[in-house]
Amino acid sequence: MKVTPSSIFICEMLECYREELNCYANDRGGQTYSQQLVVTETMTDGDKAAWFDLGSLGTSPFQPKNRPQSLKLKAKKKIDYCLVVESEGTANTLVANGFCKRHNAILMGAQGYLSNAVRGWCRLIQDQLRVPIYFFGDLDALYHAEYFRTLKAVRPPV
Repeated sequence: MKVTPSSIFICEMLECYREELNCYANDRGGQTYSQQLVVTETMTDGDKAAWFDLGSLGTSPFQPKNRPQSLKLKAKKKIDYCLVVESEGTANTLVANGFCKRHNAILMGAQGYLSNAVRGWCRLIQDQLRVPIYFFGDLDALYHAEYFRTLKAVRPPV
């Protein structure tokens, strides 16, 4: 289903998220890189579908879907933090310059404004790994405040 202003309005009337109506604005989470992260996906029927060692993907990112997935995250070594980068281009540049090799971190390219898929992926990282999440972006104060508000809302209660 294509996301339109009317579908968003319908969700407001029904008091639900558009994803609950199988309506997705962006079908993928942020491009994610890490030398330390392992992701295991389990299908709804219980079969193990895939196992991803992000350290073995080289410069290719892992991108979770914005649809229900059963993902289990595991750290090979202690992960110090997750860095959410505003643009995928900047994230790719950091990867090309060896960021993931020098830091025990998760690096995520957010594709501009944080979509529901990126927010959900940040929440999963926070819930399962309990690592701090930092944001790296431009110096636009209004945009930066909006990003901070969105990321802060992702954090689970302490």
